[in-house]
Amino acid sequence: GWQSGLNLAPEVQALMDSFTEAGMPASLRALLLDTVKDMRDEREALTAVRNQLEQALQREPAAVPRQGVHVLAGPSGSGKSLMVAKLARLAAKRDGADHIAIVSYKDLRVGAWSQVQLLAEHIGVDAFSVQDAAELPALFERLKGRHLILIDTPGSQTLERVAEVKNAFPQAQAHMVMSADASSATLNRAMRATSARWDSLMVTKLDESVQPWPMVEFLCDNRLPLNAAGDGNQLGDLRRELEIRSLVEMAVAQLARTANAASVEPIKALAQQPSVTPLPPAPSPSARLYAAVAPRGMRGAYN
Repeated sequence: GWQSGLNLAPEVQALMDSFTEAGMPASLRALLLDTVKDMRDEREALTAVRNQLEQALQREPAAVPRQGVHVLAGPSGSGKSLMVAKLARLAAKRDGADHIAIVSYKDLRVGAWSQVQLLAEHIGVDAFSVQDAAELPALFERLKGRHLILIDTPGSQTLERVAEVKNAFPQAQAHMVMSADASSATLNRAMRATSARWDSLMVTKLDESVQPWPMVEFLCDNRLPLNAAGDGNQLGDLRRELEIRSLVEMAVAQLARTANAASVEPIKALAQQPSVTPLPPAPSPSARLYAAVAPRGMRGAYN
């Protein structure tokens, strides 16, 4: 009701409609609408949206893991194992494969350990599987000469797994791993957990996401540092730092296309509409009406 009484310019109204079609959360949509409601040009409105989002999302970036123990945790399907492999490959190229280790911790999914083994073998680093928290102190003692230890966790009981690692090694850092198109509920559930103390956020599947608006709203509500980001399925597809500007551009670019389509399609429809609507062709007479006898096999009053 509030939006309908604002008397927006047609171009800006099309942009507002694209906010809704893009699945933008209501609170973020209301914030941006308040910014552009008095504008009369779509390009000017898009520039204002970009500037406001970049200002709201500004934060200090987190450094890519180079040494120590790092736990990657997040929901199933977020790309944790691939992100672990990408970080291990980057560190191996810098320090040598002998100084890097990958640990699969309590991941009982079918094929999970085999996947970690294949990725580690491809990179040339050692991989270890641990199924009991009591084994962690001995493992860390064994690997104390390694520069970097990356721990891959399952998608279930995420917070419990992170807490167990930190109990065994208090200096371990915990990184939340989320896909760029994660839902608001998934993001908020991980962030609002009382026992979670995240050191950074790693964003994956940037190449697959079309509308990252829940992620944008999530970043507007906190100051969690952004870390590395995944931009493809290859081990080399790694951004060492996810820039705020690139995330905003990815979101706003889709808005611009949607708004332009909304303003152009009605004009195309009018241009393609014929000035005179032709009458439909007369129906051909039914063969049954002129048949001397009813068609064989059919039943009815004429049989």
